[in-house]
Amino acid sequence: MRISKKQRVVLGLVMSLLGTVMNSSHADERESSASNALFTPPLNYANSLTCVVSNIGRSPVTVDVELHDIDGAVALSERCVMPPGATNFGGRQCGAVRGAPAFGGGYCAFRVLRGNKDNLRAAIQSDRYDPVSSTSVPVSALNAH
Repeated sequence: MRISKKQRVVLGLVMSLLGTVMNSSHADERESSASNALFTPPLNYANSLTCVVSNIGRSPVTVDVELHDIDGAVALSERCVMPPGATNFGGRQCGAVRGAPAFGGGYCAFRVLRGNKDNLRAAIQSDRYDPVSSTSVPVSALNAH
């Protein structure tokens, strides 16, 4: 089957238009996922940083908790399915996202996949290891917005 020059032009236009529509729909998805997210300010750490999130709503929330280094690279992450009232601080749903990203600091991102960011309270915490008690002691914390 031969395709005429006119048919090739029309097919090229249709493919171009289809590509534009597909790219714009993915951009909308990226934009909506960014708008349903919380981010902390950057924080320097003593020994490590911890990303903490709580679901204060009445419905379950699925959230990706990400610890980024200062350059924006994801150092650690975990997907949490959080029932109402849950906190990712060592519960059954997911553990605290804790680490020491490169370059001495970082920030947390809380990207909501199911639910609404308005039902979350989130923060980044700087921890210092206490050798006497063998535990991490919070040094400072900042809330996510």
